[in-house]
Amino acid sequence: MYLDYSKLAFDKNGTPETPTLVLKTMHEETIGVIPGVYNLKLSVKFAEPSEMTFDVPAILDGEKNWIYDELVGYKVIYTEHYGIYVVMTTSADGISDVKHVQCYSLEKVLDTKKFFLEDGDDGSTFKFFNQTNHNDPDTIIGRVLEVADGWHMGYVAPSVAQRYRTFDGYDDYLMSFLYGDCQDKFRCVFVFDPYERSINVYDADIELETLPIYLDFDNLVESLDIEEVTDELVTAIRPYGSDDVDIREVNPIGSNWIYDLSYFIANGDLPDALAAKWEAWQRTVLNRQTYYKGLVALQASASSTLLATQAALADLKGELDTLTAQQSVTIQALAMETTSTGKANQQKLLDEIKKLPRRRLRLLQKKMRLLRLKRTSSHMQSRFKLLSTNYLSVSFFQKKSTQFCASTLLSRILPKTLLLPRVLIRLYLVVPTHW
Repeated sequence: MYLDYSKLAFDKNGTPETPTLVLKTMHEETIGVIPGVYNLKLSVKFAEPSEMTFDVPAILDGEKNWIYDELVGYKVIYTEHYGIYVVMTTSADGISDVKHVQCYSLEKVLDTKKFFLEDGDDGSTFKFFNQTNHNDPDTIIGRVLEVADGWHMGYVAPSVAQRYRTFDGYDDYLMSFLYGDCQDKFRCVFVFDPYERSINVYDADIELETLPIYLDFDNLVESLDIEEVTDELVTAIRPYGSDDVDIREVNPIGSNWIYDLSYFIANGDLPDALAAKWEAWQRTVLNRQTYYKGLVALQASASSTLLATQAALADLKGELDTLTAQQSVTIQALAMETTSTGKANQQKLLDEIKKLPRRRLRLLQKKMRLLRLKRTSSHMQSRFKLLSTNYLSVSFFQKKSTQFCASTLLSRILPKTLLLPRVLIRLYLVVPTHW
């Protein structure tokens, strides 16, 4: 939820002033200010629904609280600067005559809206947003606005607007889609402005300007828990996808693995000389990535041309075999023909078949082209092998350094998830410079 924090009011001690809560209907008809509110708690969140809870007594100053019975689900709680909320649940124990009210920011209503995306044979592909037609049904946002009554689009990052993604169908609630699959696939962040009823979208991959905000226990921090998650720390990872999709074609080291020792280098677990060699090796790999991708493109082009030439060669060979057989039959028929008309017809056929040498020449030319293409493909493979070998050469590192990592780092530092025998064999025998 988007809030303008510059409008928040503070008392002389720097404490935020308690907001006035106004109860409204879903159609924004004002019912009145809620009296007797206490235990008010706000949990304001940027890219997910915010939450507000409070208690209201049934008896206030010896008289029945007139608004007590009006506090039911799907009523709206309006605050001037802290957002607009919708009542989702209320509860009372029946003894203390106090109603506990739990609310969520206004966009939570979208969690009651069903959202559907059809499932094609290969999934359904959608553009994210059409700047000229916000309701374009061929875009994800166009589909969203069909369901999100009363909401409109605010700011949409241009980089996100032009992205296309494929979905294998969807049939669930709208809010779950926006904060789940949609954000993950389009790498974006949804932020709702309850006052403008606008949906804003930011690029999750763009680094924002850092604000010099200092947090301590004297201003905003009440409690602080820090936990180090070492189970998610790895030094080697193998990305892969369905249908045997991997990164080999864009990875200059020629494998499906990516390696990163930056944590252990920064932690001082590697000798300075070895760390310097590792970082130099990493820079070399990155600097050659464009060259490697160019080789991959050239190889793909050569392979495509090779396949096309092989198909054309097979067609020519078939035609040549047919004409050769036809030539033999026609010569025999000409020898056995007794009438002048018959001999003339057979000779005419034979004259047509005399084009055979030209077809043989074309076949020979195709074979020569095929041979060149095979040599080109073989040359590409040699360049790939040379490139990968140079980058993975044991000589890049000193023998002593390799022994250090094999005997110390593997057994002492690597996470348990990488200490499987097959992983160690791969790292040590195939790529002895990676730990």
